Amino acid sequence: MKAHRTDIVSFAFGLAFLGLSAWWLLARILGLALPPVGWFLAGALILIGLLGLVGALRSGRHPEPEPAEATVSGPYEAGTPAASTPAAEEADEWATDAVTDAPLAAREDRPFDGEPRWSPATPGLPDEPATRELPPVEPAEPVTRELPAAEGGPDGGAGPAPANYRRSTRGRNGLDAIRVPAGTGRADRDGAARRGRRLCWLVEISPPSTGPTRGVPVAAGAPGRPGRPGGPAAFRLYPVRSPSEMTQSPAVRVTGPAGAVRAGERAARTLVSEFARRNDAKAGLLVGATPESAVLAAAIEALLPGDRLTVVPAEDASAAALRAHVTAQGRWVDDRVRVVDTLAEADAAAVVVAAELFTGTAEEARTAVDGLAKYLAEGGVLSVAAPLFRTDGAGAELDRQGVLHGVRTDLVLRNSPPVRVHHLRFTPAPAALAASLSPAYRPSSVPLTRSMHIDSNGVAAAGITLGLAALVRAARPKSKLWLLPALAAAPVAAFFRDPERDVPEDPSAVVASADGQVLSVQRLHDERLGDGEWLRIAVFLSVLDVHVNRSPVAGKVVDYFVADGGFVNAMKPDAEHNVAAYTVLDTDHGTVVVAQRTGLIARRIVQRAPVGALLARGERFGLIRFGSRTDVYLPADAAEPLVGPGDKVVGGSTVIARWS
Repeated sequence: MKAHRTDIVSFAFGLAFLGLSAWWLLARILGLALPPVGWFLAGALILIGLLGLVGALRSGRHPEPEPAEATVSGPYEAGTPAASTPAAEEADEWATDAVTDAPLAAREDRPFDGEPRWSPATPGLPDEPATRELPPVEPAEPVTRELPAAEGGPDGGAGPAPANYRRSTRGRNGLDAIRVPAGTGRADRDGAARRGRRLCWLVEISPPSTGPTRGVPVAAGAPGRPGRPGGPAAFRLYPVRSPSEMTQSPAVRVTGPAGAVRAGERAARTLVSEFARRNDAKAGLLVGATPESAVLAAAIEALLPGDRLTVVPAEDASAAALRAHVTAQGRWVDDRVRVVDTLAEADAAAVVVAAELFTGTAEEARTAVDGLAKYLAEGGVLSVAAPLFRTDGAGAELDRQGVLHGVRTDLVLRNSPPVRVHHLRFTPAPAALAASLSPAYRPSSVPLTRSMHIDSNGVAAAGITLGLAALVRAARPKSKLWLLPALAAAPVAAFFRDPERDVPEDPSAVVASADGQVLSVQRLHDERLGDGEWLRIAVFLSVLDVHVNRSPVAGKVVDYFVADGGFVNAMKPDAEHNVAAYTVLDTDHGTVVVAQRTGLIARRIVQRAPVGALLARGERFGLIRFGSRTDVYLPADAAEPLVGPGDKVVGGSTVIARWS
């Protein structure tokens, strides 16, 4: 079919539509002050629809003539292509009744006088149908078979295990998973192939505890009974379509809200971050640990000389194995870590961590959270996690708990699977506790080097620009237009850089909340903050500055509100009436307020410290996308400024004031 100019114009407008869509999405994510692109998108949609319709009509009126094809007479009304023509050989396809909509019983048998496509003796071709009718299977009745000891069952039989037998390492409570051997179960395997899935079996070995430890070889033919080495092992087979369904089986879920998925290194570090950030002598409780658990390793690494850590083993781990693992870490760790058999033996702790991810039902998760919260000391924190993409069941319940009691929520994408970690506090903590805290580890700060990180917003922005470059490259391979978004990816990511900072240890120091240039230092009254007098230090953030905001003092977040306003240039005096987000902190020296203000271009504010959270001095708590202005309000009678207008400051490091 000949391509008309209208089709080319429609394609060009389609590319313009994609570009405008990416522009609009980038503007929404980065908070850019761009024109009302929604109208552009609406106009592009209308033009694409009209031009596409016109192009389709014109293409239908002017079809390009196709050469006639030689045919031979046959049983079909239109004839069949001649076998000798090259076109017929080129279009040799399977001719089946699958292209018709009529039922099989209503179709008529048609004579076929052509040559068969292969002879029955052709090697490598099937001599029987690939599928067969399957008898109905009762899903509630498991299939049971006997595996003699000579075949090498998982309970330890004589001789090597069959080559087609593979034992899973994720078995819990006597449950293991194997795949159907390549040469057996053909009917079931063919049925699974028709559905496009691989058939697996969930295997229950019964009884798993009637004999010695699994894997102990004995002589062939030795006496025994089912489930014991030397005798046949009874298997109960539960068919599943994929290995992922094994963690959703009711047989696995009997373990409670925590499933077979584990927390990786980054998720483990996030789970124990509340325990690791406390510099005072503290007690911790780790529930559901195994010797191989990354959460246990992270908790041991966070131990300080005055700390005490109590560990409760998981259901598939033994307390003896945990004790041996702790003892192997050395005397320093062994003196500070206590392993108990059950949760009932544990004492109250300042931080309670669930080492396993929650994957059960909402009721199971609620029961588990309520049970763990009983072991929290006054003002303590419970850290739990659930897979990110499970929006129902335990994940939904933890989200609800996070809204009610959450002091921090972290998203860990670099885990398999990605998880969301909730830090819950059910009783208020004193504001003075913030002075003994270090900045918490946050997975939203992605490390590039040891001293340079990038905020997760920068990763998303760079990904969008690179995706746009790939789209343009695919649409126009010969054009160099794709270089524009590709080259813009690095500068966009650099806007969200988040370097590590050395926070002064002087307890009387007030550090800058952002990088930039000091605009003003003045004493004033602000009706939005009460009747008292304030010392305000305003800092302007240019596009080239670091946009991450840090807490200027250690304190507890007691209020957060957003004030409406305009979008004046942040360097002008009227910018104090722009839209701003106020974070109010309770400290040992009085109330401190940090105001994140929008500007002419930067209109998106991110604040990650909910009410009730404790912030250490210099800790990250938010950012302003593409700069603008950050103001720090201090009690006028309790602080003395150390900077003046025009000074350059570095967030988290530069001392801008000192408590008097």
